[in-house]
Amino acid sequence: MVRRFLALAVLLVLASGAFNAGALWRHHHPRPLVEQADFATPDGQVSATDLLDPREVVCTQVAALAECQTNPDALRQVYALAAPANKAATGPIERFAGMLVNPTYRPLVERRSAIVGQAVVREPWATVTVTTMDHEHGLSVFHFYLERQAEGPHAGSWMTYGVQGDPLPGQQTERAVLGI
Repeated sequence: MVRRFLALAVLLVLASGAFNAGALWRHHHPRPLVEQADFATPDGQVSATDLLDPREVVCTQVAALAECQTNPDALRQVYALAAPANKAATGPIERFAGMLVNPTYRPLVERRSAIVGQAVVREPWATVTVTTMDHEHGLSVFHFYLERQAEGPHAGSWMTYGVQGDPLPGQQTERAVLGI
């Protein structure tokens, strides 16, 4: 019963469009991230820095993903906060961009709203859960996995090394359809 109530509450909040990653960020931080000169690049992108906590990294990436449909350069922001190991696995930004047309990740781009949860941190790793609602009120859940970089130019910075979609109960997944 409690689960149904919570699911209904999340659905109502998302359906209202009251929350999205950018609005949630602005609610807690009156200045946009990219205006903070200590870690914004000249083109306005947020670079990896030890000043960002895991949730702030994910908020920045989720907000940039929402802009990808109208501003292809927004993907550079997402890629800038991807861990070196992630970039090595996904390849150059052009290949990284191709992943976003995959049905698994499409709800991160083509969405009505998103709620970014609190980070669960177990140094040097963190997980942040993001719930999205599409324009037909369908919900999707994603887990962003981050690692604090130990060495290199981004030492001390939280960066995303993976994102996994998590189907909600009752939703048919692509794997189920394909019989995998």
